Amino acid sequence: MLKRFSPMVILISLLLFSCDRDFSILSLTTSNDKREFRPMEKEVLSASSRFGIGLFKEISKTETGKNVFMSPFSVSAALGMTLNGARNKTEADMRSVLGFEDMEQEEINQAYQNLSEWLVEADPKVNFDAAQSIWYRLPGFSVEAPFIEANRIYFDALVRGLDFMNPAAKDTINGWIE
Repeated sequence: MLKRFSPMVILISLLLFSCDRDFSILSLTTSNDKREFRPMEKEVLSASSRFGIGLFKEISKTETGKNVFMSPFSVSAALGMTLNGARNKTEADMRSVLGFEDMEQEEINQAYQNLSEWLVEADPKVNFDAAQSIWYRLPGFSVEAPFIEANRIYFDALVRGLDFMNPAAKDTINGWIE
């Protein structure tokens, strides 16, 4: 849980992935994994898709005539990570935008974890790597242990403080990405 949530906070959520196969047709089951998605996983996927369509509509308003690519699931998951620290109006607004109004946080986190694991293991012919991190501003901003733990457990994410005024900050983040 974040002790405070402020627009002044620089919060970076990185969702990085690489793959070496065309995913032009992706079904909910693969030849190696015939499991059906659980109801909460389907709900998170549906909410992520609705969120992604809305996000794409907003992006297309300002990026007219440009080719734009984004992963709605990745953006949704990044916001799902930060949702673990939101409270009060911020939490309600984030839940509304993400389509998670009626879902419990534990269910949301578990669904993201299951879906992320499924993506990594969906096809043995595909090399798919994912990495998540949240970087928050030091000094002056603190993050509570439950927020760090939720993101470590469910998103396998690193949560780390960093002095963004230090010129080496970008090298620290870039080094982590590599």
